[in-house]
Amino acid sequence: MNFEQFDSRVKASYEDKINYTRKIIRKAYNEFGRKLSVSCSFGKDSVVVLYFARELDPDIPVLWANTGVEFPETVKFARKLTREWGLNLIEVKPAKTFWQCVNEYGFPWPRKVKMKNGYKTPGTPRCCYWMKEKSLKDKIQELGIEATFTGLTWDESYQRKWLIIRHGDWYFVKKKGYWFIHPIAYWNTFEVWMFIEENNIPFNPMYEKIERIGCRTCTAHFGWEKQMALVSPKLYNYIMKKMRELGDPRATYLISDFV
Repeated sequence: MNFEQFDSRVKASYEDKINYTRKIIRKAYNEFGRKLSVSCSFGKDSVVVLYFARELDPDIPVLWANTGVEFPETVKFARKLTREWGLNLIEVKPAKTFWQCVNEYGFPWPRKVKMKNGYKTPGTPRCCYWMKEKSLKDKIQELGIEATFTGLTWDESYQRKWLIIRHGDWYFVKKKGYWFIHPIAYWNTFEVWMFIEENNIPFNPMYEKIERIGCRTCTAHFGWEKQMALVSPKLYNYIMKKMRELGDPRATYLISDFV
């Protein structure tokens, strides 16, 4: 895909994007049949993709990497949606816990952070690999799944935008051994919420408090300090204490800086 093609799809109308999403999902079913899954975090984007996928196969395997450090609201929402929609949920446990990863590798950093001596780009946080990527990869290979739908969208981050420009919305990852398909790759956040409202799709109640849903212990996204201090102050204090013990230079903010 070149930038002009990407730009054209991003600028397409809302209705055209919906049609394209259904088209790519039908194409995937024609090619992979029952060897498809949905990788679902129970955030808004992956739930929308799940909604579309279930139009063709209500029993499609739904893979959820329950890291053990999800927001309690996320866990409750996942259980509730599983009951209400009758999901074929496959709950995947982490290969290593978050705290094991912290003790081995330290707290996760953003993929690109500016330091005094330039940019430090550590790549994918090790906790993401051990708690999500490896666990999902192993389960997908165990089940013989050949392709998985995700809720990835271009406007989530600079990195995801360029991933789509480089690889498109459908590509094979050799080191994992299966295809990644992103049916709503060209949607923006406003369009996702509009579709949720129009179709009365349930959503994670944590969105009433924060914009980004993920691991509640995550220190790898910009603004995590303020979010954690406001939503989980006891956890924030504990992580600051742990960071100081590990010599992490980010252990500088007091909770009073944010509240």
